[in-house]
Amino acid sequence: MINEKKYKVLLLIGNKLWNWNTVVDFKKSNLNIAGVCVYDNSFLGLPINVIWKNLKKKGIFVVIDQILGRIFYKMINFLSDKERLEKIFNIKECKNIKKNIKEPLYFTKSYNDQKTLNWIEELNPDIIIVHSDGWVGKSIRNISSLKLIIGGHPGITPNYRGAHSPFWAIYHQDQSKIGYSIFHIDDGVDTGDLIYQKQIYIHENESYMSISWRAMKEISKKQVEIIKMYEKENKILKKKHNKITKESEYPIPGLTHYVRYLNIQKKVK
Repeated sequence: MINEKKYKVLLLIGNKLWNWNTVVDFKKSNLNIAGVCVYDNSFLGLPINVIWKNLKKKGIFVVIDQILGRIFYKMINFLSDKERLEKIFNIKECKNIKKNIKEPLYFTKSYNDQKTLNWIEELNPDIIIVHSDGWVGKSIRNISSLKLIIGGHPGITPNYRGAHSPFWAIYHQDQSKIGYSIFHIDDGVDTGDLIYQKQIYIHENESYMSISWRAMKEISKKQVEIIKMYEKENKILKKKHNKITKESEYPIPGLTHYVRYLNIQKKVK
């Protein structure tokens, strides 16, 4: 007879609608949710820490190009993306869970500061699920009670890691690499050993953001299934990548990329 154990599951999420959808999916399961830690280090909706890192690493001209690319994208897709978002997610449900969640809830600007680490350690989680662009450092990965720490990425790893993987797969006319990956979190960017991976197909009149949203929705559902199976069988897939190249980590696309992308997008079906 299989001995099924109820592990304590902690969710590390961002503060966007699609992050809260992960909470919705886990709350609907019969898993033991120990708490939710929300990372939000934005200012007026802008990811200031990402912008600052890119300024230091890539220079001001790259960052300006990225900002202009985002503005151009919004100009083209603002209204249509709102409709796409409403079709993909139950917006009311996601907003309600944010307001009415009963489990311990903690907001932070860094998962790795001491107060946040203390809060997480007090919950004594067995499993951590990560759906956030906040960095999860070694101090969290080494928590003594932890058996698993699992993330997901709306892209096929290790080919497309980093920012906006559907964009870059379409940009390179590599639609067979549009999909999502679920993996063990390690010290790299989307480099962890694979648990599950699946290709998804482009719908008519989609944006690269809506492809990511669909992937993220599928990721959270599959993560629930994976944890339930782990509780029953006490084992989980851990498939190592043969090779991970530095070039497979992609940046935020800039305006120059987006102009070319629009032409390529017409050819991709």
